[in-house]
Amino acid sequence: MCTKKEALNDAMNKFAEDLWLMESMKRPDFVLLPIMASTCPFCAYQKAMNGGNLVCTGCEYSRNHGGSCDEDGSAWLNIKRGLNNTHSQDMAFWSTDLGGDKLIQFRVLVSTTAAALRKVDSLDEFMKLKVNFLASLLRINGKFEDIACLIERTYW
Repeated sequence: MCTKKEALNDAMNKFAEDLWLMESMKRPDFVLLPIMASTCPFCAYQKAMNGGNLVCTGCEYSRNHGGSCDEDGSAWLNIKRGLNNTHSQDMAFWSTDLGGDKLIQFRVLVSTTAAALRKVDSLDEFMKLKVNFLASLLRINGKFEDIACLIERTYW
């Protein structure tokens, strides 16, 4: 049986792995952003408690953030939609190598986030780190302040 602490550790390990992959590719990759179930300690816990099936009923995050994550109007779905729009509006930011100052900012963000992740020991710290990472990544681009603000307001 998985505990909440084990689920948090699983999500943190997946986030660390994604950060390493992003850094090794020298660019952000939309697929690796920590908004998917694999980096969510709530999803990891629910899957562990339900035989590997993701069951949102009773999830603490969804209860506090507008119902089940996949329900229209939930905070998570609004953020995911915003990121999807960001991805389609500016493919150059997501799918090509960053240059100059943006590449330096990206590398600093990834390395400082990875270093901070090693010191995290609570769910609250982890979720705040994810919020900061996502908002900062969008701000590197310089065009998506509205999505960064949405993440800061509603993600945690």
